[in-house]
Amino acid sequence: METQVLHTTIHRKNEIFIYGGFVIATGFSDVTILLHFGFVVGNLGLAAKDTHNWYICIFEDYPGIALQSYLLFID
Repeated sequence: METQVLHTTIHRKNEIFIYGGFVIATGFSDVTILLHFGFVVGNLGLAAKDTHNWYICIFEDYPGIALQSYLLFID
């Protein structure tokens, strides 16, 4: 089960790391990149929350609250 859980969020986390790299590469000075990064984090965070709720509703043995740290991109 742990492997399946990591696969449900790892692409979201990696996308945030990629856009965070763009922010760092521009030296935090490009407003467009900063706004884009904020949008990506917000959008993926909402998608992660909705996906988590769907998994809880569909799969009886899906551990709910213990996995929220994964869904918030904290490993």
